[in-house]
Amino acid sequence: LLAFESDDRLKLLAGARRREALLSLGRMEAPTLILPSNLSRKELLRLGLADQGDPRNPDETALILNFLVHNEADSADDLSDLLGLKDSPKLRAWCLASATLPEYALKMLADGGLDLELAARLADWAEADRQALLRLFELLTPSKQKKKQWIDWLEDLARRDKRPPSQVLADEALEEALASAATRGRPAAESQARQLVWARRHPMLAEMVRRREARVKALGLPKAMRLDLDPSFEDLKYVFSLTFTNRGDFLHLLERLEKMKDQPDFVSLLDDGEDPIADGEYSDV
Repeated sequence: LLAFESDDRLKLLAGARRREALLSLGRMEAPTLILPSNLSRKELLRLGLADQGDPRNPDETALILNFLVHNEADSADDLSDLLGLKDSPKLRAWCLASATLPEYALKMLADGGLDLELAARLADWAEADRQALLRLFELLTPSKQKKKQWIDWLEDLARRDKRPPSQVLADEALEEALASAATRGRPAAESQARQLVWARRHPMLAEMVRRREARVKALGLPKAMRLDLDPSFEDLKYVFSLTFTNRGDFLHLLERLEKMKDQPDFVSLLDDGEDPIADGEYSDV
């Protein structure tokens, strides 16, 4: 609770709903931060110590409800109203679902490692699956959007392949990618891990990408020439990027580019009849 002294008494500044909830649970004491009485509301807002129009703190609400679910189950639904959820059915559902998470997941929620929506989704996961995913989050610290993508991808694979997320994440190559975060850095490890899971979700497309990359590599292009093919695989366009430092380099690269049209490997690369993959021709990733 937040309070300040006035005329030798304490006046509540923030936490009225929490106070009501605590009283309903029979609690007569609560940790309170006592602030100097000369602080203005503007200063309190700047310090993040005053409510900014919405008294709800969703992460904190989930923690409170977790206590209620385990200790006062009959009161949890009624007391959720005291926490400001009466007119927010979606937020109410997320909080009540998140409240059932085990302590380590609630700690991640409270620390900002999860948001309320994702925490509520994980409430339905098996414990082994949830632990495997949260370990990945701790190692890679992906953004909120990427966390959502990880959950979407793993749920999609679980439906399609009938394999729980913990088994997908136990893949040897994926484990090696996660373990490399400490040495290669988190961005590189996360990029590799995402590519591995993407390839499992789209094996045919992944095989087409692999073949195309191998054929581009076979062209033996110098570092100063980069070939970008149509990402849609329709091969309606391609782009050469040339890097040069002077006119001589530029003319040399143009000469090399002019010769490309007569190079069989390049011509076959642009032939859309070369790359189709019949069913069963690609290997599982």
